[in-house]
Amino acid sequence: MAVYNHTLGTDPVWVGRYRVLAPMVYAADYAGRLQQAYAGAELDWLNPVQREHFLGLRLVEEIAEADPQPTPDAVGPHTDVVDHCIATLELLQVPGTAGAPTARTILRGNDYKYGNNVIAEAVRRRKELSGIAADDDEDETVKL
Repeated sequence: MAVYNHTLGTDPVWVGRYRVLAPMVYAADYAGRLQQAYAGAELDWLNPVQREHFLGLRLVEEIAEADPQPTPDAVGPHTDVVDHCIATLELLQVPGTAGAPTARTILRGNDYKYGNNVIAEAVRRRKELSGIAADDDEDETVKL
């Protein structure tokens, strides 16, 4: 499970990519929920729309030492978002055998918003880590 150092950052490889210049901004976290970030706070991620808006209005600045922000479409879902989804599934005590439809229902029933591809990747990784084959999933198999 991820350990949180900041409202929008995770440990152990948390790297601040943006510094808040405004007195306060509302920035969406990985699940899409708005979080308050005050002047001087460092954020490790901004969604593309907020990034353009916040940088354009000089509400935040990029931290020069940080690596470039990875793009979610480069090699599948953004790793940090998938890791956050996995941590959320563990927090909600979703069984490791649950498939994507079950995970989606539980996540959305608890007001978490992840894309279908992120949930599918999180479910796949959880099964991979626990040694459960994808074929063992009752949710994903249609029985005739």
